[in-house]
Amino acid sequence: MSTSNKQLCLALPILKEDEIYAGALIAPDRKGYHLILLPGDNNIADWFMQLRWAKSIGGCLPNPAEQNWLYLHLIDQFKKACYWSSEEPIHASENTLFSEAFFENQSYFK
Repeated sequence: MSTSNKQLCLALPILKEDEIYAGALIAPDRKGYHLILLPGDNNIADWFMQLRWAKSIGGCLPNPAEQNWLYLHLIDQFKKACYWSSEEPIHASENTLFSEAFFENQSYFK
C-alpha cells in the first residue's frame, strides 16, 4: 500500500438562500463532491414523481450512502419517517416505498 502526500482540495461551494452545506464526500480514488441539502419538499409522491421534482429544482435524490451521511449530520432537518433514495425501488411501478429509504417528506440534494 502506498501513501501519497498529495492533498485533495475542494473549493467550498457558494450556497443559495436556504441551502444547507452537508459536507464533502471523497471516494478512495480521491474524487470528491459536495453534498448540499436543498430547501423544500414535495410531500408524499411515488419515486418517479420525486425524481422529476428533484431534477426540476436543480437537484437529485441522494444515494443510500449520502442518506446515511445526512442522517448522521443533519438529522434535525428531517421528519422521522421515510425518504426515497436515488436507487430505483424494487416495485417502483407499483408505488411501493423502498424499505431502505430513511426519510418520508422528501428533501433533495445536488
